[in-house]
Amino acid sequence: MANTIINKRFLATNQAVMEELAVDRRVRKPIMSLKIDSKGIDRYCLYKFDPEILDLFPFFENKEGLKKICDYVMFVFHNDKTFVFVIELKSGGNQVSRQLEATELFMNFILKSAQRIGIKIGKPIIKKIRISNNTILKRPTRTPDFSDSKYGYINYPYSSFWIKKLCENL
Repeated sequence: MANTIINKRFLATNQAVMEELAVDRRVRKPIMSLKIDSKGIDRYCLYKFDPEILDLFPFFENKEGLKKICDYVMFVFHNDKTFVFVIELKSGGNQVSRQLEATELFMNFILKSAQRIGIKIGKPIIKKIRISNNTILKRPTRTPDFSDSKYGYINYPYSSFWIKKLCENL
């Protein structure tokens, strides 16, 4: 479904890793990197919407926070369900609520647009996910807790992005 609606130029170049680049993008060095574990998943596709490369919302004025968008969006198709993971990587403890909310609205628009033209998508499960290198555990020591935080998003704590565990624990 996603590949028939979202332009392919927004597919992440590397479908196996999510990265947060240094603030100075000329350096092109990742300050945070998460390998994607897709074992046992039917299929997925990872999108990267980078406003530094392309103005995604040219119809908006340049108001503070109006053009915010998350680092990645992942569409997952598993066990006849569609999951949409709105993912923000943070190299510190910065707030992410605005970006997560804006991207969730954008994804709802895309999903409703798909339905409007007759693409059947069922009832997708949209989850907002924050991943901060301040809270990543190198080795999981407990059962995954993928419940929403008091802020309305999942604080993802692991150094690999386990798609199947997320899908099966929501």
